Amino acid sequence: MASGRAMSALGEQVGPDGRVPGIDVTPAMPAAAARHDRERHGRPLAPDDLLAEGNLRPAPQTSGRRLDVYEDAAGHFPARARLSG
Repeated sequence: MASGRAMSALGEQVGPDGRVPGIDVTPAMPAAAARHDRERHGRPLAPDDLLAEGNLRPAPQTSGRRLDVYEDAAGHFPARARLSG
């Protein structure tokens, strides 16, 4: 599990127009998201939402992966990508 220490260095590598995605999988993440009103609360995703399946599915393909699990349920939102091939 990564700590995020490399995010600054990765940001320097991709430059101002690049992106470095990160995911917080620590147990404290849901509580922190709730404090900042960042949870979806079961609301439906709009087609232009970055988490909508049509937008999320092509994202892992840029790194040789494919999205093989996508479930948009009220109580959870698993999305898993695996290496292609």
